[in-house]
Amino acid sequence: MKKFVTLLMVLLLVFSIGLTGCGGDTGAVDEPDMDMEETTMVQVDSVQGISFLLPSDLELQENNNYANMETGENVAIATAPVDGTSMTEYTEEDIMAIYEPNYDNPVIEDYAYGLDINGNAALMAVLSLTTPGGNDIIVTLVIVSDGTTDYFINYAYGADDLDGSLATNIDESIASITIQ
Repeated sequence: MKKFVTLLMVLLLVFSIGLTGCGGDTGAVDEPDMDMEETTMVQVDSVQGISFLLPSDLELQENNNYANMETGENVAIATAPVDGTSMTEYTEEDIMAIYEPNYDNPVIEDYAYGLDINGNAALMAVLSLTTPGGNDIIVTLVIVSDGTTDYFINYAYGADDLDGSLATNIDESIASITIQ
């Protein structure tokens, strides 16, 4: 029951920040993103107990998550105590159960468990889905565990914004996740 409540909490966390693609400029697709050249990766020490690199155009929000309010790119972070089995052992079906009730057309594009991110057990799932507002987005859920706490990092950006700062730097960000 605790794991179900935790999953519900993570889902509500993701939903509460509005996901991506909900805001921002919807200019022509072939317009270059002038801010991309100015975006650098910066070290973030989150209040949730992890540190990692994020694009500098994502700013800390009141809910302790990070977002670019112009583009809708965002990173939500949550934690849950490990009660028995770490959520890094979740199956694709478990991951789908998080998203199916509230989003249209969720599809797992990539899934890997048994990963090691800086010495910690990890799981990664990349999903494409449609928000209740009709926005097509890409969500990368990363769960990292130190054996006592599971850390959820939920990266989200518009499916039509693959050249944005988060999408182009997501691999570097994931590789830099460290539990403090």
